[in-house]
Amino acid sequence: MKKSRTKLIALFISLVLISTVLPLQVFATNSGSDVPPSETQTEPGTTVTSPTVTGPTDPLKPEETTVPTEPEQQETTVSTEPGQETEPGKFQAFALGGEPTEPEQEETTVPTEPEQEQETEMQTYSGKFVSGRFVLVGTSENPSANENPYQIWLDIPFEVEEGTDAWALTEKALSENGYTFTESPWGGNHLQKLSPPADKVGQIELDGGVTNGSKSFWMWSYNDNIDLSAHEYLVQEGDVIRWYFSNDWEQEYLGHPDKFYPETGNTIAVDATAKRPSDLTSWWPAFGSSMVHNSTKELDILLDGFEATEVFTFQKEGGWMDSFSDPIQVGEWIFVTFSDTLYKLERDGSVAAEAKLEFMIDSTARLAYADGLILVPIKYGKVQALTADSLTTVWIADAPAQILLQDPNSDLTVPHSQQSLTSLKVVEGVVFQGSCTVGWAPRSYGGSYRALSLKDGSTIWEYSSTESGFYWSGGAVLNGVVVVGNDLGEVFAFDAATGSIVDEMTLPAASDGLAPAIRTNMISLDNQIYFISQQDGTLHRLDINSDGTFGALKSVKFCDGGSTASPTISDGKVFAAGPGTLAVINAPTMTVEKTYEIDGAIQGTPLVVKDNSGRTFVYFTINKEPGAIYGVTTDEDSVHTIYTPDEDKQNYCMASVSIGADGTLYYSNDSHTFFAVRLAEKETPQVELPATGESQPLQSLLISVLFFTAAAAVLIFRYRLKKSRQ
Repeated sequence: MKKSRTKLIALFISLVLISTVLPLQVFATNSGSDVPPSETQTEPGTTVTSPTVTGPTDPLKPEETTVPTEPEQQETTVSTEPGQETEPGKFQAFALGGEPTEPEQEETTVPTEPEQEQETEMQTYSGKFVSGRFVLVGTSENPSANENPYQIWLDIPFEVEEGTDAWALTEKALSENGYTFTESPWGGNHLQKLSPPADKVGQIELDGGVTNGSKSFWMWSYNDNIDLSAHEYLVQEGDVIRWYFSNDWEQEYLGHPDKFYPETGNTIAVDATAKRPSDLTSWWPAFGSSMVHNSTKELDILLDGFEATEVFTFQKEGGWMDSFSDPIQVGEWIFVTFSDTLYKLERDGSVAAEAKLEFMIDSTARLAYADGLILVPIKYGKVQALTADSLTTVWIADAPAQILLQDPNSDLTVPHSQQSLTSLKVVEGVVFQGSCTVGWAPRSYGGSYRALSLKDGSTIWEYSSTESGFYWSGGAVLNGVVVVGNDLGEVFAFDAATGSIVDEMTLPAASDGLAPAIRTNMISLDNQIYFISQQDGTLHRLDINSDGTFGALKSVKFCDGGSTASPTISDGKVFAAGPGTLAVINAPTMTVEKTYEIDGAIQGTPLVVKDNSGRTFVYFTINKEPGAIYGVTTDEDSVHTIYTPDEDKQNYCMASVSIGADGTLYYSNDSHTFFAVRLAEKETPQVELPATGESQPLQSLLISVLFFTAAAAVLIFRYRLKKSRQ
């Protein structure tokens, strides 16, 4: 009886529990989401609505994408030590490509119903849209050590519904543009392998940990941030979502091909606090004798003019890419660069000091001196600043961004590094520098013009173009603007303080239908600038108004074209050089007064020198062997050879000639030799001494003294005679 009563009580309790729990389960099942099932189901074989991505074709509408029947992988979490967080900028486990290693601790979790509800809420769209850019960056296969292999494969705008995560955007952008991909076995919605469409010329399949070595991997970023996985980040207005393949996780590379430099260069100790000498003067502080770049000097000596003797030669070993810079003179020294070394030379050619540069110079380099610093333009458009006394590096300016250009033979946008071939100009603590990208084409592809702080090398402002660069040119600063010309024949007036364009113009087209390139310095005189255009061999004079805008342009043709020599102005005359010609042009009237016939092309700037008699000489080089110095004087018609190098030092020459206060000429040629050649001084005429040993001036003086003595005696005698008669 007691056992039967117990069984009845147990049966009653079971019925009560069943009647209570069953309705709760039914209620929970029916209230999991407020979103219609057609949009939230994620069971195998069902469909989900995808966001819209705008590609290179017409904007795309939302499509239905079939979810694979068999999920490729489970959601995994990688545990860390208690309290350990992933630092911003550090790669997380899901970012690595290649075959995964076994994590120290791994937990496989099956999502619970609340987690599924949370995920559904993340994909709930508000009906609002956000837009931005989607960028895909690849690489070439098996690149060399000094090659920048990275290329932009896809750069498109997108528009998606607010609340879309970066992985959903990525899936849609890639699939709609024909790319197939495999997710990383690490999970976290990450790429492992990507294959481009068959019609994409130049693009290759990229597999993390396989292509270009085991250190390669796919990585993603949002606005250059890499601290979240793609499914964790919800796309915001204006975002740049970037996927990029890196060949080596040890490289300093964040998916910007235009900011990647494969070479590390020489290791340079930078001391920003190094004392800068303040007691040094400079006879020749920049290309063209001064920061005005007008290559003229007056000497306190009487020149013979056409005779010279060799003081020293400084020859170095090097390859075809190694060259000397244009020299400058500071204090008692000559500063010149060869390849990746700055030399401080004594006047006899001995090396007083030398210092390594981070990179070698380009085919030419125009040094400058200001406020105790030697400024050296080096590879990639960088500038290295060293103290003039101890050659201590105080700063190295960053390179201007590489120019991204569409490759005409492929579906790639590739970076082009820049060269600094222009004259550095320093005005009131600001360094102005131009650069360009060059190849085998007649003109540069793109370039930059920028202002740097002389204090620390930081960039104040920068103008960049994907159409033309600044090649062998140089700016003039006047009336608050810096005026400079480029390879498309365009002249810009940049606000010297901000870099904004105050005015711009393009020269009239030459015979080839294009505006001629400007590959010379802008030489300022009063409120005008003088410069030469290349293809048409024309000297131009441009008025600059007080507000920095352009006034009248006046031009005169002086040669058949091909001129790259900057004009030199002296005593109202402009000396302009080109192939086969050296012309003397009247500056006020802009008319050619005289021409010298030259056997070859003058590509360096003519040096105009006036000695203490007022006689004017012009010195220049010709781009042919033997790489000599030539000269003329304005009161004669003949062209003279001033100096010819020894046979082992003969080669072509595009260099400009500079001069010291003692009449020593400096230049280099393609034999990897730097020359110092002193002009002969003319002796002051001496009067021959007579046989008595007395000079004519002394005789004249004695005669004069005797005459005045006799005259005085006569006057005294007459005075006394008159006195006695009274």
